[in-house]
Amino acid sequence: MMTAAAYGTLITVKPVKTKTGKPMTVGTLAVKLPIAKTEEQETQWLNLMAFGDTAEALAKLEPRTNISAFGRLQFSRYEKDGEEKTVLQMIADNIISARTARPKAGRKKSNLQPAAFEALDRFQEDDPFKDEIPF
Repeated sequence: MMTAAAYGTLITVKPVKTKTGKPMTVGTLAVKLPIAKTEEQETQWLNLMAFGDTAEALAKLEPRTNISAFGRLQFSRYEKDGEEKTVLQMIADNIISARTARPKAGRKKSNLQPAAFEALDRFQEDDPFKDEIPF
C-alpha cells in the first residue's frame, strides 16, 4: 500500500451514494509535477474517491478549488473502445480546501478534517523529494 499527499486544483466533483446508501464522492484533481532537471511541469490527473465524512466535505467544494488530499493510492483499470486503460486513483482519507486553511477575514473557521493539517505538517517536515533522483 502507498499513501500520499497531493496538492492541486479540483476539476470535477460528483457526490453519489454507495449501494448501501452511504455518502461517496468522486472527483478529479489536476496536480502539477516538476520534470526532473528542467524548469518544466506536467499535469498529472488524479482520480479521487472519498467516503463518509470526507465524502461530504469533498462534495461541498466547487470545481477550480485548490485542495490538498491525503490517502491511499491505487491503480484502477477499465476498458474503453476495446483498449484497457489504467488510471491513478486516491482513496482520500482527508481533504483540506485552501479556503479552509486560509479563510477570509470575518468568516467562521471550519473544522474540516483537522487530522489532515497534522498530516500535512508531518509531510512538509520530512520531505523525501529534496534529493535528486540518480537515474
